[in-house]
Parts: sequence; C-alpha cells; structure tokens
Amino acid sequence: MIAWGMNFAFVKYVLDQVGVGAFMFLRFLVLPLLGLALLVVVFRHRVTHTWPRRADLPRFLLCALVGHVLHISAVMYGMNLSTAFSSSLVLTCQPLFTLTILAWLGAERLRRQQVVGTLAAFAGIVLFLADKFASGFSRAGLGDLTLLVAGAAFSAYTVLSRPLADRYGPLIVLSYTLLFSMPVMLAFTYPFFGDLKLARFGPAVWGALFWALVVCSFL
Repeated sequence: MIAWGMNFAFVKYVLDQVGVGAFMFLRFLVLPLLGLALLVVVFRHRVTHTWPRRADLPRFLLCALVGHVLHISAVMYGMNLSTAFSSSLVLTCQPLFTLTILAWLGAERLRRQQVVGTLAAFAGIVLFLADKFASGFSRAGLGDLTLLVAGAAFSAYTVLSRPLADRYGPLIVLSYTLLFSMPVMLAFTYPFFGDLKLARFGPAVWGALFWALVVCSFL
C-alpha cells in the first residue's frame, strides 16, 4: 500500500517529464524483460514447461489485452489529465467493478458485508470528488472518467486471470501476459519514444523511473 500510494506522485512526475507515450514504451520494454528474467531465475532449466497450454492461450491473450494494453493505457492517460490525488482516489473504485462482474457472472457468492463495505467506500470516493462532478463532466475532467475505465478494466483482468493464477501461479501469468502485450504496446508507442532524449534525463527522472517501473510496477 505504501509503494502503490507513493507511486502516483512518482508517475505523475515522470509523465510531466517524458510524456505518456514515451513512458509506456519504456514500461512495456522493461517489464516483460524483467518478467522473463525472473522466470529464468526461478524455473531455470524448466522454463519451457511454463509455456501456457494451448487451451489456455486465448485467456492469456485476453488478459494481456485487458489487463495491460487497455488498463495501463487508460491509467497513464487518465493520470496525465488528472491529479495524483484524484487518480489514486478514483482507482480505489476497482472493488465495486469486481463485485459487479462477479455478481453478473455468478462466479462467486457475495456476502452482505462485502456489498455494504464496498458501497460505503464508493460513497466516500463520491464525497471527495463531489465538488468536481457536481459541475458536470467538463469540470470532472476527462482524466477522472478515463480512470474509471481503467478501474473497470483492472477488475475484469482480476476476474479473468484468477483461474490462470490458480493453475500456473502468479509469476507465470504476470510474465506471459506482459510478454504478449509487449508487441502491441511497443508498436503503438515507439513513435513517441523516438523523440525522447535519454541523455538529458537527470538523476531525479531516472530515480522516479526506477521506482515507477522496477519497484512498484514489477516488484
């Protein structure tokens, strides 16, 4: 929770310095490689046995698209248009979307305490953002609305990836969903990276990048 809470300030700083497209290029270049490296360290000579079974590949691909391509894109663009505080607050609505999806699918029996607690938390979010939404969508900002889409996407990813995590373990799911999302995101974001001058980055930018990518997003 501490790492995730601090991450919003670091990411917001990085976005202001390098831009959304370039940051996402770096993210989807670095994180899949870190995932594969950790996979090799953990499984060593058994890495080939971690490859998803053919029957599970469609779900892996869907998780990659929903959990990384859609979710991360919406988070980054939403944070870029909003503030660090609003971003962290709006994204805490994810459990509400998760409960809605589970109830719709009938995948899990929901207890009254879950529903009441989640609705109370959501009421708190609405209370904090009421001054913005009371003035209409233009005041609320496209960023906050984009972050709502990100929250829904992450909830969908949580539900979709649960069976895979049970069968393969979280490391394998993380590594291969990152790997499968890598070509899509690098293709879309490479033009933004081409205009970036890495040599001009100061220690603060490199430190914020390390925290946002290696510590919070991966570790």
